[in-house]
Amino acid sequence: VETHVYSRYGLDKDVIVRGDYAYVKENIKFKIIDISDMQNPFETGYYEFGWGYNDIHLVGDVAFLSNGGYNCLYALDISDPYSPEVIDIYRDEGNDVHYRMKLHGRYAYIVENYGLEIVDISNPEEMVHAGNYSEYIGNAKIEIADRYLFLRSSSYDDPLEVFDISDPLSPVFVTGYQIGSGLRKMKAADGYLYLITTQHLLIFRATDFRQWQPIANFQVFTDDRRLSDLEIEGNYVYLTCADNGLYMYDISDREDPTYVTNNTTPGSASGVFVTDGIAYVADGSNLGFYDCTGVTGVKDKYQTLPSSFALISSYPNPFNASTRIQFEMSGAGHVTLTVFDVLGQNVSTLANREFEAGTHSLIWNGTGRDGRTVASGRYYIKARTGDSMEKMPITLLK
Repeated sequence: VETHVYSRYGLDKDVIVRGDYAYVKENIKFKIIDISDMQNPFETGYYEFGWGYNDIHLVGDVAFLSNGGYNCLYALDISDPYSPEVIDIYRDEGNDVHYRMKLHGRYAYIVENYGLEIVDISNPEEMVHAGNYSEYIGNAKIEIADRYLFLRSSSYDDPLEVFDISDPLSPVFVTGYQIGSGLRKMKAADGYLYLITTQHLLIFRATDFRQWQPIANFQVFTDDRRLSDLEIEGNYVYLTCADNGLYMYDISDREDPTYVTNNTTPGSASGVFVTDGIAYVADGSNLGFYDCTGVTGVKDKYQTLPSSFALISSYPNPFNASTRIQFEMSGAGHVTLTVFDVLGQNVSTLANREFEAGTHSLIWNGTGRDGRTVASGRYYIKARTGDSMEKMPITLLK
């Protein structure tokens, strides 16, 4: 259901939402929009570049933005949404052109023509060169899931490549797969890699690379429409198409994505971000708000319950501001979900209550029982119900 369209001058291309604010990528502007009242959003502040930029990533009160020139990485203080300010600019001395960027832990991986520029961003006030991976890549898409980095160049002939970044400064090639079509976007979630080409949705396992190939290769369009972006939340994938809007597919069975519904947007749908069932669409000259919580039409065969109690994932991990912890229940029961440090001390209790059968998620924002942010380092999530107990390591980086 389209709840509101916020129209104004500009060309919205992508959006990230956190709390009461939407952070919007325009051609040359980084805009902050107050969406606490989605019926009456308003722009609070912006930062304007001299030319276009590529990606936005948020870590705490800092926005990292990649730029195509020699000033290839900007760190902006966004603690005051009315006045974002530059903290530092990382300048590449290698005289190369820069494209897409992804953050992983304390490092930014920036795609350039002749490889990857690896930048240490642990101190946003003084970002420094950390390393390079030298291989001709060109204008490539990039995604990271746990200890694996995925790259696909702009050439139709180049494969989708997987690199192991267990050593973050020395990527090691693992395997590749020939897609054979133009890649539009990649997204990693819950142990899977989702990607869209101009007309197809492909799904790969992001943890098992033996005889690596897609478990699903689904053709979304058969005419000349072209996909723009994708987002994952729960058992749904959200796709945008510049020609006619927002699409939803059920991916409960990842080998057989199923169409659920679509909504024609008034502009040219580009970027999409989804949180708590609300899809925010960067739609050209407007930002659209779409309530997807009441969606129906999912096939009955997908309404299956988990077979056991289990901790599924923590994403992102490592994390800075917050991480989403998912667990599943085969039946209703009382669950205690706690955070412990390496000494076994209870840092925070995230849940101590009854849950229904199914998949659930909770957010830990890196604070202890006193409400203060805890120190960087390794922690453990422990989940217990009845006689079952699951444990998962997570890492907080600041």
